[in-house]
Amino acid sequence: MRFTSLFIAALFILQPCSSQTAVAQIAASQADSSVSPQVRFTSGNRALFSPLVADPKEPRFAVLNVLAGNQLLLDIGGTIDLVRVNFQSPSPTEAQHAAAFGADFGTFTLLRKENDFKFPVEAIDYIFGINVSYRQPVVIFSEKVSVSARLRLSHISAHFVDGHYDGDNQEWRDAKPPFVFSREFFNFVVAVEGGREAIGGRIYLGYEWIFHTLPNGFGTSVLQTGAEVYSNEFLAGAVTPFAATDLRLLSLGEAGRNAGGGDATTGMFSVQAGIKTGAMRGRGLRIAVNYQSGLDIHGMYFYRRIEQWSLGLVIDL
Repeated sequence: MRFTSLFIAALFILQPCSSQTAVAQIAASQADSSVSPQVRFTSGNRALFSPLVADPKEPRFAVLNVLAGNQLLLDIGGTIDLVRVNFQSPSPTEAQHAAAFGADFGTFTLLRKENDFKFPVEAIDYIFGINVSYRQPVVIFSEKVSVSARLRLSHISAHFVDGHYDGDNQEWRDAKPPFVFSREFFNFVVAVEGGREAIGGRIYLGYEWIFHTLPNGFGTSVLQTGAEVYSNEFLAGAVTPFAATDLRLLSLGEAGRNAGGGDATTGMFSVQAGIKTGAMRGRGLRIAVNYQSGLDIHGMYFYRRIEQWSLGLVIDL
């Protein structure tokens, strides 16, 4: 028994390289497993690419009261990641290196305010599609920032509803009967987000290619840019003051020029400012003032130019 023990010990001493190699292989295996991509289905987190705050065409849950006039805006929808691939272990203090595949569903509804708490629906736009997104932490000018991108393929269609029909006179309001309006498009946005402990922000640039429209003859290109700024330490982070802006430049095409007064291009400018419960990129409630100028976002009124202020609530899920 003693001889056997001595023999085994001698083998171990005479072959140190093998044992060290085994240890190294185990360590390497553990290191590889810690950085290997992790795939998650139907993650409970918010979308990897945070929705653009001031973009009125982002699917969202919102109710906005138009301050001058008798209109109400009601948006229902959102973006959800169906599959997410994490390229590093999640960190509560740093941006996550990850990619995701998701879906977008939403409605943009225009209601009219009447007496007795009635809100006839005048027009509604439906949007649905899919998206892929990517995010990676990088260092720019010695500052840690998060670079993210999102590519969406979407369909949107617009419809008049019974609230646009004048039942007393048996005719469509403003002599505008319904017509077929739909678009299919790709939208690509690249964003950079960063900041200090107290203040954070994001800037972004995007392009939209509309490859199919009804009616025909509309422009196919949209340039988009915007910025967001928010406070991280207001009231110890219980609420987050924020401000955001979004600008779109559209090529109208022949049909759009005829309806819009002859301009080859036009802009859509949006601003949103207010406070949000909790962190800016987390779930919460936004109490916001909105300003919109330019073409109406509702397809049935694509020819109409608006300038309006609204006040309301936005729920970030």
